[in-house]
Amino acid sequence: TNTVLGVVVDPAGENAYAVDDANVYRFTILSGSAGLGIGAVPPVATLPGNSAIVMDPLGRFVLVVNQAQWTVTTYEIDPSTKELILRGVRLLDFVRGPASATIDPTGKFLVVKPTTGTDERVEIFALQADGTTSETGPSSVDHLPAEVVFNSSGNRVWTSHRDHNSIMSGYVVTETTASGGLAARLV
Repeated sequence: TNTVLGVVVDPAGENAYAVDDANVYRFTILSGSAGLGIGAVPPVATLPGNSAIVMDPLGRFVLVVNQAQWTVTTYEIDPSTKELILRGVRLLDFVRGPASATIDPTGKFLVVKPTTGTDERVEIFALQADGTTSETGPSSVDHLPAEVVFNSSGNRVWTSHRDHNSIMSGYVVTETTASGGLAARLV
């Protein structure tokens, strides 16, 4: 059996989605208890190397980060069956060996951070209405990020420094409309 690497729960508190190295699982949350029941569908097989899972704030999509393949895969959550429907796979251009990701509270942006090494960049994507991502480019964070989080309004990103056991001051998320699409950079 593989180790669970991440779990997300839908906003209604009815379903949990978990990821291990090569699968995405759906669990129903049993009414009136803290227990989980196995979902009605078998796990969704993925390429080996998953490292994290995130869900958009409205519970419409889950995105799976794959460290070995350098990808982010988008799955739509079927509103009636709660099954996962593959919507897209994006190869990362800048962050190698992605470890984790976070989505801002407004559901506009996905930030992916590297695993190890000397990469001081995070990769930012605009989330489209169908859950797929569009590249907005890398942003340097001037240190090796261990974790990346948004504030509640989604206009500032805070990062923790991997090597210095500290939290870096928040970076401002600047939104622009480039080529008719939404883009962001950390400044």
